[in-house]
Amino acid sequence: MVLVGAMRTVSDPSWDGPANLISAARVAASPSAKGYGVLVVMDDRIMPAREVRKVHTEASGSFATPEFGPIGVVDDGVVVFRRGALGRLTWSDPGAETGLRVKRIETRVDLIQAYTGMTDRLIRCLVDDGARGLAIVAFGRGNTPPVVVPAVRAAVAAGVLVTVSSQSMAGRVRPRYGYDGGGLQLQQAGAILAGDLPGSKARLLQMVALGLTSDVAAARDIVAAASQ
Repeated sequence: MVLVGAMRTVSDPSWDGPANLISAARVAASPSAKGYGVLVVMDDRIMPAREVRKVHTEASGSFATPEFGPIGVVDDGVVVFRRGALGRLTWSDPGAETGLRVKRIETRVDLIQAYTGMTDRLIRCLVDDGARGLAIVAFGRGNTPPVVVPAVRAAVAAGVLVTVSSQSMAGRVRPRYGYDGGGLQLQQAGAILAGDLPGSKARLLQMVALGLTSDVAAARDIVAAASQ
């Protein structure tokens, strides 16, 4: 599957829609694209959907992969891959083997941005309002204001799935810091550190996992495995 878009409109002299569409079609039709999963093709760059981020509001190169760069390019109409396919988890209909099947997408998953001076009010209100999952966008390596830790612990105890991502454009969240509000404390409180997944994608992952199974522990295992 290849996703494509345009950063400029048809009325702009630099409209990039046709060129992007042609490049995307070439990638989708290329035998060398087999096994790469979902891709994004913009500005002649081939990027894996897991890694792609929007890094500019309107530039033709607005979509990029800040951490590792594109996996390939479309060079004068020729599709060229320079990185291997990413390992990824897939889910199908295994029937009686595991009982996991995508019946729906769980929409009661909220995205929360950490900020200096925040309280636990938003987290507690969302949990009280029936949230099934919380995707927290933390600072740097995955750290938050100290008040978030007990709120996360209470949310997990209430059966809510919680992930922690970073607001940084590149890098991974890790249990590196054990001070109040640090990623280690959030992990010990029951949150899943979401690796290099941004908050928006960690939220989508939660929505799929919670749609696969009503068992929060099983959904947690799916999210943890996909976040590596």
